[in-house]
Amino acid sequence: MKPFLSMAYPHPPESSQADRELDEDVEAEANLLQCRQRVLKALYSICAMPEFTTAYPLSTELVKSCLTSVRKPHLANTKYRAEYDGELPPLSGACVILTSLTQSEQIARSLVEDHRVHERLPELLHNVDDQDILYPAVNFVGRLALSASNKLILIQYGLLGAMRRFFTQDTTPTVQREAAITVRRLVTGSPEVLAIARGQGTNPSMDLAAKDNELVAALALLQRTDDASLRLEIGRLAIEICRIIWKSADGRPEDAEENFTTTVGSYGQAFGDAVAFVILHGENPGARGEGWFGFAMMSVWTTGRALIRTCLNGEAMLVEVKKVVASGSGPAYQNLRVLLAKMDALPVGDPLLSFTAFPYPYLHLTFPQKDAFLPETQCALENAAEQMGLAPIWPKEHH
Repeated sequence: MKPFLSMAYPHPPESSQADRELDEDVEAEANLLQCRQRVLKALYSICAMPEFTTAYPLSTELVKSCLTSVRKPHLANTKYRAEYDGELPPLSGACVILTSLTQSEQIARSLVEDHRVHERLPELLHNVDDQDILYPAVNFVGRLALSASNKLILIQYGLLGAMRRFFTQDTTPTVQREAAITVRRLVTGSPEVLAIARGQGTNPSMDLAAKDNELVAALALLQRTDDASLRLEIGRLAIEICRIIWKSADGRPEDAEENFTTTVGSYGQAFGDAVAFVILHGENPGARGEGWFGFAMMSVWTTGRALIRTCLNGEAMLVEVKKVVASGSGPAYQNLRVLLAKMDALPVGDPLLSFTAFPYPYLHLTFPQKDAFLPETQCALENAAEQMGLAPIWPKEHH
């Protein structure tokens, strides 16, 4: 396996003048890159085989060499140096192998607690620009987060913060998508991680929207990208945040309101748009049902209902509402029913909704008149509520 991996180095050996001249040869570099990509493609296929994890437990020499590469990223991209016993696998191959082996919480926990593999990952993620390395490396961090006990350790070593780079810089959508998945895995089921992500304990005079934490950076990316798979993953991240806020509020809407505003700052509508994208473009009814679940949770707090209202004014959303109502059952149906039962809390066409997020006077949130329901939206939702056996949403005077 190791001789095969040696073909995946990003550059020719650095040991001779001839090699340096070859490195300057554009055609040779292009051929080498093409060769490496073929090797990595073959490596991904090998690692996906069911027998791979059985053949290479963490105690094998190959895995130990891969761990050494990740621990010494400044050395792992160069050929053999005499002071080391053997050649280090290239970072790209090492990250692919380690990611493929991290299939369970037990292995993820062992890699962090016993092998300390996370300690140099921030250096790798901050300093490496090679997409063939970054993609499996970011994926690897997400796999390490499978173990709940790893999450705070990974956060403490800056691996949540490392994801921000991929949301703010123009890396490839595939790497950005893996970063969104990794952030979702890090925050899943962990109010503590979400609290850290939104910057609790920072200077109270700081506008948290300006702080541009990892979550806000992901929402800002949603507004810049047209990659559908990336937007879906940002939407799934938003839904997971909804789940944590909803559970943490424990029936207290004012707590949900506060947690939401301090999490997303001025990117509230981008958050709503992210959830709406899952409803409209989820791969299957189950995925789209998760989007409606996100909206149902958002309906607990006033700001959430206002954002939902804006999203529902779209023609495509009304088409989706009709499909869900026509289905007559299922998670999407039940979540839409919960949502419609909450919509009477925001009257049709109320004036400019503007308020200060107490006790954070520096967070002044405004939702303009455009958030009012359009007449056709109001009619469609009232029809949906009637078909679902709900009471009329709005009094007669709003018609």
